[in-house]
Amino acid sequence: SSIDEDKIALKEKIKGSLRRLLRETLIQKNGQEYYFLTNEEQDINREINSINVDISEIIQTTGDIIFEGIYNDKKYRYNQIFDFPYNQMIDDRVRGRQTEDIGIKILTPYYADLSDQQLLLQSSGENNLIIKMPDDRDFLEELKQSLKIGKYLRKGVRTARSDTVMDIISRIEREQQERKKRVELLILDSLSDSKVFARNQLLDIKSSNPVEKINQGFKFLIEDIYNKLAYIQQHVKDERELFQILKADNTQLTLEDKESNQLAIDEVKMYIEHQNQRTNRVTMKMIIERFNGVPYGWRDYDIAAVVAKLLKAQEINIQYNGQIQGTDDRNIADYLSKRTYWEKLVINKRVKLDQALINNARKLGRDLFEKASLPSDEDNLKEEFMLEIYKNYVNETRLLLNNYREDVKYPGKNDVEKANEVFNEIYIVTDSYQFFKELSDKKDQLLESGKKVKKIVGFFENQKEFFKDALKTIELYDKNETYIVNDEMVKIANELKVIVEAEEPYGDIHRIPALRDEFNKIFFQGILKEKSKPVRKYIENDKQKVKDELDKYDDINEILGNTLLGRFDRLLERLGTSNTINEIIAMPQESDVIKINCFKEIEKELKRLQEEKKGSVGVGEGEKGEVSTKPDPTPKPKKVETISLTNLISGTRELENEQDIDNLINEIKKSLKKIIDDNKNIKLI
Repeated sequence: SSIDEDKIALKEKIKGSLRRLLRETLIQKNGQEYYFLTNEEQDINREINSINVDISEIIQTTGDIIFEGIYNDKKYRYNQIFDFPYNQMIDDRVRGRQTEDIGIKILTPYYADLSDQQLLLQSSGENNLIIKMPDDRDFLEELKQSLKIGKYLRKGVRTARSDTVMDIISRIEREQQERKKRVELLILDSLSDSKVFARNQLLDIKSSNPVEKINQGFKFLIEDIYNKLAYIQQHVKDERELFQILKADNTQLTLEDKESNQLAIDEVKMYIEHQNQRTNRVTMKMIIERFNGVPYGWRDYDIAAVVAKLLKAQEINIQYNGQIQGTDDRNIADYLSKRTYWEKLVINKRVKLDQALINNARKLGRDLFEKASLPSDEDNLKEEFMLEIYKNYVNETRLLLNNYREDVKYPGKNDVEKANEVFNEIYIVTDSYQFFKELSDKKDQLLESGKKVKKIVGFFENQKEFFKDALKTIELYDKNETYIVNDEMVKIANELKVIVEAEEPYGDIHRIPALRDEFNKIFFQGILKEKSKPVRKYIENDKQKVKDELDKYDDINEILGNTLLGRFDRLLERLGTSNTINEIIAMPQESDVIKINCFKEIEKELKRLQEEKKGSVGVGEGEKGEVSTKPDPTPKPKKVETISLTNLISGTRELENEQDIDNLINEIKKSLKKIIDDNKNIKLI
């Protein structure tokens, strides 16, 4: 060649010659160096070159080098808060699951030869960062040769080979390691010179560092796709911070413009309202999935915090398993932050209450609970109402109903049952709007029931015993009604009956003590005392007769005296404590029975003592040991029949003339003569 020869043409001519020598395996390329091969080396090279390597293997390995070596982060770190996982593709081949919202697509020189305009169009229709490597196939050729050598070395080429061949193989192994490093460097160079397309733009990235170039591309892609990412300005790191939002001291958070995440709050609120307008069921899972994705990209805890603020501001209602959840519910932070609950956590726009309903509830609460101050915001007012309704009415009426289990007909049972029913109906309403609506609709009923419950509570605390005393007095009157002819007593008893039988006797119960005192004065100190006088005299007379009989026999008095006379003492004691006229007027008859029985027992004991004194009269031992059987000359005494003078005449008699007297005497004579005829003596007592 001459010094004036075209250098470029000469270079191409040399390259062509080298390629021809490579095809004929006369030389070998190692990077930018070429060297001639020995016969043994040529044989090995021919074996290597005969090995087939598919393009897909080359592309797959290129992807491995890029995504497992050069750019091996599985998530792009946008900032200290946000990490974005991404899909991986090289040419038309996907790597792993394609589940993310963004991705990176590497286009090698093997990919279709597309113009920049075509790549711009392609990037506009997908959320991928497209990296177009320059059309320089050096790294592909090097990689292809490396893959062939790798397959060759893995075939077990060291078996039964000469030392020369083994030396060649060892050299190839060393060169293979260098080739792999060279391939990675070539890919790095190619990536440095690559073009980056995203969202219909060819990005002007100054950096030649492949990692930095990809990161800058991702930054642009994310800010373009997630154009509402910055709506979250204040982030929540964990469940503890979420709990602090829910338990903040402010009674009601109001959504004002100064709220740092106001734009995010508005977005979530608008989404819930839109879904509710279409009558769609909105769950926490739906909200998380929507605002995790494009164009938001928000974190789960940040989304949960936005929902918590909407709940705090009384903009939404949250239900779990059909139960309304408030900010004070102990599990609400778990429900919002843990995915196991999201499917069952239903969120709806809260119906704004008319201020008139709140004002009505506050006025009603002051009347029902006698409280001057009640919260003015919806949630805290409802919470206060629920506590007071349960304490003052739901639980109170349940306790009051226990009193009616006693065997006493206390007043107000129907009122307590109705109050329990109406206040329970209010207490179980979970929806806030419906709760205040029910308070308004049932205002009069609640006030009426509330007044009655307070009266009944006062009754059982202060009037119950007076009421029971009145019932006892009425019972006493009913037992003696037949014998009572005192008009004043009848009037008092009727007044007591009117009080205890009234539906609401509470205003008249204070009259009961005075009425009872007057009744007792007339009954015990008047009627009962007068009825008891002759009865007491009768019993004492019978007792004296028995005592006189006992005094005749010292030995019998000693044995039976206390027992027999004690029967009269107990009867007299009963007379003194009895409050039943019927029982009192029956006591003379009982006293007569006691008297007769006493005389019979005295007679029986007397007979027993006489038998003992007789001993063995007429029974003895003869001269020759024989028992004497001489009859007892003492005649046996007659049996004595004791008769009460009261029992000589049966029933009542009215004597009008002398003949009536004779008839009565004859009747008595006949009864007594019959006893004498039966060979009995008679003892009249």
